[in-house]
Amino acid sequence: MAMDEHDSKPTEAELREAAALARALDEGEVALTTARELETVALLHFAEKGPLDAVRLQRAQNRAWDEAQKRKRFVRWAMPAFAFAAAAAVLIMVVGPKRHPDITPLPVPDTALLRAQAAAMRGESSALDAAMLRYRERMYETIRRDYGGQR
Repeated sequence: MAMDEHDSKPTEAELREAAALARALDEGEVALTTARELETVALLHFAEKGPLDAVRLQRAQNRAWDEAQKRKRFVRWAMPAFAFAAAAAVLIMVVGPKRHPDITPLPVPDTALLRAQAAAMRGESSALDAAMLRYRERMYETIRRDYGGQR
């Protein structure tokens, strides 16, 4: 069987990482959550110092179990809350606010007003004031007609 880079002896960097991980594991600073992570720590430690003793391995497994249980508890209450929020958002979008039938739209500006605005933008003297006055009069008339009141 041919050797590849995974079969060779660990590098200095890997040994330093294994030592740091083993120290963190001893001090309880690492939260391992999967069997694969525990196996990796054991293998890296073994490469440097030999096998983990049973007490340290049991402590690591207990911490991993505790972390997994915390995550499960979070998921148990968080998932329904997120699902409810998503369902509420969809419901609001589907049933959400509709245009009230009593609301009257304002009149659409006529072509003369739009042309006067374009001419004013180009700096040409135009009849913008007169066109705006005509539009405002139509708008106020619409408001008086539909809502009553005065200008």
